[in-house]
Amino acid sequence: MNIVYKSMKYCINYDWCSFSVKLENEYAQLKAPQGYRLELYDGNNIYKHRAILLDTSGKKLFTILWFPHSSILDRRIASVQISNECLYACEEQKCLDLLYNVVPCTFNSFSRIDIAIDFEMSNRLMSITRKLHNGSMYIEGKQNGADWWHEGVFKGKKQKVPHCLNWGATSSKIKVKLYNKSREQHQDIEGGVAEKQYIVDKWKVLGMDVAKVWRLEFSIQGTGSMEWNKKPITWDNYFSSEWLWDVLCTLYTSRFVVRKKMGKKKGHHNDDEIVQYLNLPSQMPKLTAKRNDLPQESNAMISALRRMMKELEEPTTMANDAIFSRVVDTIESILKEGNLYAYFNRVTGTGLDEYVCRLYSSVGTGVVKYDEMDILGLHPSLSWD
Repeated sequence: MNIVYKSMKYCINYDWCSFSVKLENEYAQLKAPQGYRLELYDGNNIYKHRAILLDTSGKKLFTILWFPHSSILDRRIASVQISNECLYACEEQKCLDLLYNVVPCTFNSFSRIDIAIDFEMSNRLMSITRKLHNGSMYIEGKQNGADWWHEGVFKGKKQKVPHCLNWGATSSKIKVKLYNKSREQHQDIEGGVAEKQYIVDKWKVLGMDVAKVWRLEFSIQGTGSMEWNKKPITWDNYFSSEWLWDVLCTLYTSRFVVRKKMGKKKGHHNDDEIVQYLNLPSQMPKLTAKRNDLPQESNAMISALRRMMKELEEPTTMANDAIFSRVVDTIESILKEGNLYAYFNRVTGTGLDEYVCRLYSSVGTGVVKYDEMDILGLHPSLSWD
């Protein structure tokens, strides 16, 4: 969706779309629709099988993962991700129609939706971006993630120039990223060849300077546990341009509040000056976590959950599949009896099924391989203290 709002050119798109479906049966046989190629691969640490559908030009349409390794999970649940190129070509409905031909299934819920807004970087915006990088400005209520920079020239002087800033804790359902999209697509240098030309082509249609495009991106993870106007997010929402604009403005209003660091923040009261970044209309937040009408969380149940989560990652539990499964059953009972699903999601940033799957690939006897990030301690287990 390309728009011009108050003289600013904006290119707005979905940049990620993944969702779960429920297969008619757990031993479903996939087939290739006429005129398409279906490639079968091994799955990942969660699902045993993976398949990719391509057209005759070799263009990837979507990936589907199915048949969970863990018997704890519903074997009929499958995960689908629509390819990035199809998102920019607005071919999601085509992909859905093909998916239902590949394997009989029904839509379950969205798992992740990323919304991106591309814009031309100005001197004013670059000045604010640099201050966000050096800490003299900040995003309200967001923890900083990794910031990336390179040595460049700004106002005639050599200095650090930021090209990617991230906000959002590991457990956050909504993460924010601001980065130099032209640099990523090699459009900031003469003769640079874009990895995703279809994105650059959209900028050209809008008449943007392809060498100066930055992107503000909101990643809504765990979308299935979110609501819009107190209702689950549906495909009708997704396919509505009005909804896309509304949810973008809502996310911008509530999740990208830039403030000067003036030392006027005291507890929940914040008098630090707000700085307008993009010129977008303000919206009242309509995107919320699902309402919970069940009893309040019990501190005793939370303590029991913490003990069992520690137990789940103990060497004795990880070495024995049967013990691991029994501990998971106990955790599931505690979540149900104590109504701790929302608490669990807040702490882990995911649901129990996905959390268990991440651990399950390393459960049992034999040789267990950990990647370099685990060895370096960059993927530490969550602290349940």
